[in-house]
Amino acid sequence: MVGNAMVSMISSQLAGTGAVVWSRFVDESSCTQLQELATELLSGSAARHLDRSTRVWHLYTHGAPFTDLLVRPDFIDVLGRILGPHFLLSDYSLNTVQPRQPVDDWHVDYPYNAMPSILFEPFLGLQCILALGRFTADNGATQYVAGSHLDPDPPSQHALEHSTFTADPGDLLLMSARTSHRSGFNDSEAQRTALLFSFVQRWIRPMSQPHGPAPWALGSCLRLMLGLDPPAGTPYQSPDRI
Repeated sequence: MVGNAMVSMISSQLAGTGAVVWSRFVDESSCTQLQELATELLSGSAARHLDRSTRVWHLYTHGAPFTDLLVRPDFIDVLGRILGPHFLLSDYSLNTVQPRQPVDDWHVDYPYNAMPSILFEPFLGLQCILALGRFTADNGATQYVAGSHLDPDPPSQHALEHSTFTADPGDLLLMSARTSHRSGFNDSEAQRTALLFSFVQRWIRPMSQPHGPAPWALGSCLRLMLGLDPPAGTPYQSPDRI
């Protein structure tokens, strides 16, 4: 947990540059626990093996260590300051990148990548990357272009001046979904593993739908974030309420 002054600084930097690193968001012991759980999930039935990576979606269904991250008061405070009240969880997944993964094209994330033309609105969505292992230039750490969330044009595929999310385990990168970014080339022999959080303003339909009432959704904060108990006047209604 961090104090109000730190929350204000993180929120201000994020609003201004479209990206900020929250160092030591997760402490060493908690990160070790998440690493162990991630290893189990990635070798289990919930894992989906893709060409370039292995993913596990709907992490909030896989135990308290994952749901506890979502409802941290300081994290909720930052998200609320950027996205407004009653924001929604759009996606929450585990991702591990295989060795030799090639460089991505520069791109933006949902909801901007689903628009025929990108709206000039810098924070319809927020993408967060929690490093579970070290992120380095050699293993293809995420690259991003600070300030590009305010660029009216789509991301260019030409060389851009960019920053690299070199991180220790437990560091969190927060980015506007409109910030141009890409995965670097994993020129190592090891996987690169992270938790991916995606949030949207409350009037935008999330990428993934909630699984419905279950023991993991008993907390009011999480139910609100999943759209299971939307406040009055909110246009989005979860499937069990349609």
